[in-house]
Amino acid sequence: MWSSKSSGSAEGLIPCRTAGAWALTVLSPLLVLFLVRWGAPGADSPAWRDGLLPFNYNGHGANLTAAVEAMRADPMAELRAFVLPVTCADGERSLHCNEEAFVLAAKYLGAFMLAQIAMMVVLPGGRHEGPESAGGHVPVYTKNGVLSYAISMAGFVALVSYDLVDGDVVMQLYPFMVVLLNAFALVLCLFMVVKGHTCPSHGGRDSSTSGDPVMDLYWGTELYPELFGLDVKTFTNCRFGMTAWATALVSFAYFNAKINGGALHHDSAVAMVLTVFYLGKFFLWEHGYWASMDIAHDRAGFYICWGCLVWVQTVYVSYGYYYAWQTTDSFVVAFGEENAAAASYAAIAVGVVMVYLNYEADRQRMHARSTRGAGSAWGSKYECIRADYTTDEGNARTSLLLASHLWKPARHFHYVFEILAAVSWCVPLSLGVLFPNVYWIFLTILLFDRARRDDARCFAKYGESWKRYRAEVPALVVPGLF
Repeated sequence: MWSSKSSGSAEGLIPCRTAGAWALTVLSPLLVLFLVRWGAPGADSPAWRDGLLPFNYNGHGANLTAAVEAMRADPMAELRAFVLPVTCADGERSLHCNEEAFVLAAKYLGAFMLAQIAMMVVLPGGRHEGPESAGGHVPVYTKNGVLSYAISMAGFVALVSYDLVDGDVVMQLYPFMVVLLNAFALVLCLFMVVKGHTCPSHGGRDSSTSGDPVMDLYWGTELYPELFGLDVKTFTNCRFGMTAWATALVSFAYFNAKINGGALHHDSAVAMVLTVFYLGKFFLWEHGYWASMDIAHDRAGFYICWGCLVWVQTVYVSYGYYYAWQTTDSFVVAFGEENAAAASYAAIAVGVVMVYLNYEADRQRMHARSTRGAGSAWGSKYECIRADYTTDEGNARTSLLLASHLWKPARHFHYVFEILAAVSWCVPLSLGVLFPNVYWIFLTILLFDRARRDDARCFAKYGESWKRYRAEVPALVVPGLF
């Protein structure tokens, strides 16, 4: 975590946060492995008992108490189970018993990554320039994310339809894929540190070091690194990270239908439909994401790159993973057989509205800036505050801060829509079980922290103009509360 004058500056590092970076870099890879074993179907689940998984791994059935007790009783045995999910016939765990699954997982992950890279390169799309960095670099992107996402989703379904790939392949290989992604992401992040020190992209205009190797690993040394001409963060954050998230939810839904005799449960369907829809919105707005805090401020390090390659594929898909192996439909339990379908449609409707409002908020902000405040939405003109600032090079710039429409209730009111959308697709009808609620709880913490960080960064950037904006829009996220 940094507190810096600009996205290209390594100054302003808060020393007390260095210890936090050490802890997160060491513990996060273990935490996601714990999450997967915690949420894996238990030994009494039909998913494991009836041989529906070709590699019969089992975990703690989303029982947190059992997972914690197992860690306390024999931590070394649990750590071994994290990285070697399958137990051999003699009850021991060895690489030999897990080797076939790891090889298959590596093949599928490698093919998926290569496909995403190929589509980044070959698919047509308009030219888009991102915001100029503090070092003076203007990143250039190709707007082909929607086409890439559509081909990925349609392609996966087509491969399943022609029996070229098992629909539930991600569920079959999930713990093995997470182990491999963990290793790959850590190696990539280490490589990016070395690259940032030895051959940074764009002449090193947005590259620097904190002086602490772990902090460099955690936060990164480059803002816009490229490998073989490809933007690293576009690959990790967007093309792999978001597309793999959607693909996992579709694959989990295939397994849910498989375990329930061909009938897809309402909760698994809602989780899949809303996630795929939400991520479609993401790619429709990808050009806006290129101007967001993740891309224009956060560097390509463990925090961002490992996060999108691994954290997204565990925490962000956890609700789908949970519903995949359930033999009881939570909508039927909560609303009865006769009302379950209507309730699921209502959940989808709420989720779609929340996703739309989140998109509309981002669209209004971008439209206000592109029209220099002269545009309008919903029949009324935008109200903006002019914010002048000076770059590190001494160049004068101006931004427009939208203070009307969906940006009037709070400075980050769009986060409310994103959280409510997540609640909709996590389908938290059984709050007595923590696991399917992990994602939206984490997202709430993440977005509130991001709002706080962004507010501090904007105050440092805009000064008095940001004070006027705060006076005009007092709430940070939730009007009257925060």
